Amino acid sequence: MTFRIKVVITPQVRDFSARLHPEHRKAIKTALNRLAVGKLDDVKPLEEKLDGLQRLRVGKYRVVFRYFE
Repeated sequence: MTFRIKVVITPQVRDFSARLHPEHRKAIKTALNRLAVGKLDDVKPLEEKLDGLQRLRVGKYRVVFRYFE
């Protein structure tokens, strides 16, 4: 079964990613596109104060996100 997830990027994240090196920006974009089509590469649930959030590792960067239904 194939599913698609809508990925919403906040203005703060968009501003941050605009300042990244193009290779890093491309890697993050590719990882988010893979996440959107259900390919959960290196996703880990966070704990304690960040309970309910997930972490996607992309090289030296971590993308923190939450699933909404």
